[in-house]
Formats: sequence, C-alpha cells, structure tokens
Amino acid sequence: MDIKAYLEKYQEDFLLLMTNSLKMGLFAHAYLIAGNENQPLLKMAQFLAQSLFCQDPDPFACQMCSSCTRFKHQHLLGYFEIDGTTTTIKKEDIQNIIGNTKTGSVEKDGITVVVINNIQNITHEAINSFLKFLEEPNDAIYFLLTTTNFSAVLPTITSRTQVVHLKPKCLILDEETKQIPLLDFYLLSPYYDSAGEISEIITSKDYFALKNLMLQILDGLLLSLDEFAFKNRLLFIPYLNNIKEPRLRRKQLQFYLKLLESCFKNVLLHPENFQNEDIYDIIIRISKKDYPLNHMILATIKARSKLSLNLKETLLLDSLFISFGAHDEHI
Repeated sequence: MDIKAYLEKYQEDFLLLMTNSLKMGLFAHAYLIAGNENQPLLKMAQFLAQSLFCQDPDPFACQMCSSCTRFKHQHLLGYFEIDGTTTTIKKEDIQNIIGNTKTGSVEKDGITVVVINNIQNITHEAINSFLKFLEEPNDAIYFLLTTTNFSAVLPTITSRTQVVHLKPKCLILDEETKQIPLLDFYLLSPYYDSAGEISEIITSKDYFALKNLMLQILDGLLLSLDEFAFKNRLLFIPYLNNIKEPRLRRKQLQFYLKLLESCFKNVLLHPENFQNEDIYDIIIRISKKDYPLNHMILATIKARSKLSLNLKETLLLDSLFISFGAHDEHI
C-alpha cells in the first residue's frame, strides 16, 4: 500500500497536520492516532516513524536514503514496535523497550521512535511502567500510539498524548445518519465513525454548550473577522477559564477547535447543504463576505497541532484570532 497516496485520498486533514508539524518542527513528543479497524493505523504510524528517521524528508520519508532502506528491512536500531492487535501489551514488552533505549540511539539526531499499535490492549501491570516511560523528559524519544477503540484508552494515556481522530471514510448521509440533525452531522462526522456515536455526542451537555457558544460567536462573522475574534474573547475564553482542571480545559479547547474547523470546512464552504435549515440565512450571508476560509481552516489545524506544546490557552487562541484578522484585507 502507498500510504501517502492513501492519506492524500482519505485523510487529507491528518496529512496536512503531520506535514505542518514536521515542517515547522512542532512534531509532538507523543501522538495517539484514533481510527477504526478498516484503517491502516499501524502502517500510518510506521510511515511517520520512517519520516522521522529519513535523511532527506520532504517532509515525509523519501524511501531512497539508507535510513529509509534500513527501516524497510527492519534494521534501524532506534525503532521499536509493539503490536497489540492479537495479544495484550505486557509489562515485559514495555520494560524490554525501556532497557534498549537507555543507551540512546545511533540513528539520525540520536532519535528513538516507539510505535505501539492498539494501545487500548495494554495490561494493568504494564500501565505504570509505560506512563513513567512516556513522561520521562527526553526530546529524542517519540511515541506513536494507535487505537481502534478510543473509549477504551485510559485517560492517563490520552492526557499525555496529542490525540488525532482520523476521518471515517464511510460516514455519509444515508437512512441512518439522516436521523441526525444536519448541522450536527456536518460538525461531527469528520471525527466519529458511526451514527450511534454522533447521536450519543449530541446529547451531551459539553457538546450542547460548545455548539451554542460557537453559533453565538459565529454571528460576529456577519460583520468582520475582528468582530468574530472579539466575540471569541468575550464568550469562549471566559467559558474556558471557568474550567479549573487543566486536562479538561485543554480537552474542551481541542473540541472547540474541531467544531470551528468543521464549521469552516463543512458548513460555511457548503451553504447549499443547508437550504432547508433555520441557519441557512446566516450561512449564506456569511458566505457572501468572501472570507479566506481555506486559510482559516489551515490556521485552526495548526492551532490544534500546537496544543501539545503546553502553551497558555488564551495565548494560543489570541494567536489564532490574529491570524484570521491578518487576512481581513481580502474582504
């Protein structure tokens, strides 16, 4: 399988996120790639690992250099892989990797990459060893974790990684998904694999609050990008600051940025999908303002990629809103 071609065809958001992270030197210490059983999660993680080792990346693996060749033949000394697809991930598996990484790596820039496929199958005995390994401050070690059952991954793991949800290929408007309110479908379908999951999400208090907050803020676009940025500061930042637990605050910010991205990409760029909806009048009026929506989508994806850097949330949002306003001259 040509994994890059697969990503270009089915996972363009993921490809863009990884491209920018690699180019800008913002590749996170640990990623958790969440998808379903029909997606090549392990091959995706392997491709990213190979790209980190590559001597001539573009920013992905060139497939030609000695590091890429040795990766294909499993001769890289700094690469370790555990596949939890058919068996549990045991304490001994983790300790073997820890022991092998103590002396460092002789590969490019001294880096080590650990890929663990289906991390949800880690045993309780292995968790403490893995969390300690994950938290050790070592800029030369990267973790690429995957899961086909995100809800089964422990919060102690998700909170220590940058979570990337893959776009489900098969979620389209059909008899089952038509039961979901249209706006909710277009906001959430990039991140969930089934109509059942979306139906569950839209009944949650967090989603109800964030969606309604976003719709209030969206009114700012009827005037200008500056007004949109002002409404974000006026309404969303106080909402975020009221969440005292840092992990939950960051989780809500991640969710909000996802909703913004979906709104720009699936709603404002396609007003024709909402002709029979109450929100259509607002969408069509905003679409006539000719905002640089593709730039806004990219900026929002970049903001999500920076969440792993532990930047202050308000500074991250201010930077995002400024990047929107910087293009106001196009309007």
